[in-house]
Amino acid sequence: MTDIPVLDHDSLSNHPPEYAGFWIRFVASLIDSMMVGIVFYTLAIALFMDIYTPSPNQGFSFLIQWMYFAYMESSKWQATFGKMAMGIKVTNMHGERIGFAQATGRHFAKILSAILLLIGFIMAAFTEKKQALHDILADTLVVKK
Repeated sequence: MTDIPVLDHDSLSNHPPEYAGFWIRFVASLIDSMMVGIVFYTLAIALFMDIYTPSPNQGFSFLIQWMYFAYMESSKWQATFGKMAMGIKVTNMHGERIGFAQATGRHFAKILSAILLLIGFIMAAFTEKKQALHDILADTLVVKK
């Protein structure tokens, strides 16, 4: 008779997660940009907003983006639709689901990643845990499911 090894929770937790690299995150970001755009234009048209007037619409778009990313990444899915499509999710440094406040901090830290000539995003290609600047600032990881 052969002994079949039994995997317990402790032995599974010893395996490091597989971090999501730059390109898979980039594709997820493209999908999310389309999703946010669809939602924004649908709501703007439904609310009879002048989509060609930038100032009030920027605040509305900013609100939609914040709610989309913070809600989805702190939800039971731990991922936006783009991340779900690519099979990745956002976790804290212990592999656990993040809360809405942490997801909000991560989202707003993306502004810093962007204004530094996108270098904050590109960092995900070079850091040990594939973290972008906003992940480092928010103590988060993006991992493969």
